[in-house]
Amino acid sequence: MPAERHVYHNSEHYKHKGWIDDEGQPWDVPERLYGIINELLSDTIPTEWVVVPEVHKETYAIVSKLHSPVMIQAIYETGLQATDNNPLKSPYDRDTETNASAIYPGTFEQALFSAEASLAAADALLNDEEKRLTIAVSRPPGHHAGREFYHGFCFFNNAAVAAEAFKEAGKRVAILDFDVHHGDGIQDIFQDESEVLYVSLHADPNEIFPHTGHADETGIGEGEGTILNLPFPIGISNEEYFELLARAQEKIKSFGADYLIIEAGFDGHTREWPGLPPLTHLDDQEYAEIGDRLGHMNMRTLVIMGGGYNHDVTPGAFASFVRGFETGANIRDAEVYTSESTLPE
Repeated sequence: MPAERHVYHNSEHYKHKGWIDDEGQPWDVPERLYGIINELLSDTIPTEWVVVPEVHKETYAIVSKLHSPVMIQAIYETGLQATDNNPLKSPYDRDTETNASAIYPGTFEQALFSAEASLAAADALLNDEEKRLTIAVSRPPGHHAGREFYHGFCFFNNAAVAAEAFKEAGKRVAILDFDVHHGDGIQDIFQDESEVLYVSLHADPNEIFPHTGHADETGIGEGEGTILNLPFPIGISNEEYFELLARAQEKIKSFGADYLIIEAGFDGHTREWPGLPPLTHLDDQEYAEIGDRLGHMNMRTLVIMGGGYNHDVTPGAFASFVRGFETGANIRDAEVYTSESTLPE
């Protein structure tokens, strides 16, 4: 039976070491993906794992179109000067007080490979009408990377790269972002575009990084009305959250998008920060419900792994969301797990 789940991955992402803060808390580090991969491997649905082998010139062309060439060059040159024990920062990094987005020798390459994984997943949907869902599980993430800035563990904007590919193919595309932090980079890139819709559900920007994504930010010029920010109060109830999700779905439906990109972040999970008041009350079953509701929209969809930094929580939340989406979209389960390729160590 042909594979139903298609996962795109940059297997050498560990070359970008990521950030462990001064208190020893790991953030976007390689181990974050290992748990997610293991959780997906435990499923019974047939899965095709696609390890992206190289960065194609088309990927670099889109990255260069969306991001300032000067910024791209700065990231590259900073990586040449950095070492694994001495990561460095470029002038385009907005994380002024931490090394959250510090550059290692492998950062530039793996940021491009992460964009490549999202673009390959988008191309698979464009080139095969039978595919209904593709998934990019890669790092570093991307939604905080704008035209001339980056921060929040992000360097190049994976969702924007995929959206641009759909747009260049003459398609209308909607991006739904439910990371608890606003995707200021996605908004910055597409706020003046008429063919790309960006909808974001995120915690109160007056309280939470990056302090953008207020409800009155709706797009500019030709893009007026193509940004829908749905900020919510800290500790929002699940009932209120799903009301906002319904508003997001209605906006996507009215936009008439041909493809849906989901920036799937799980850093709003109720167990993300043990001992602290939760930003939301969403647990695994709620993320499964989010997936189910989005799957019922019956759109050809690319899911991109976003935030979520509790390594004991994020894998189950992400897998629950994916399973929920597959249930809602009526993607058939199978009795035995199979894989057409073996993931490297």
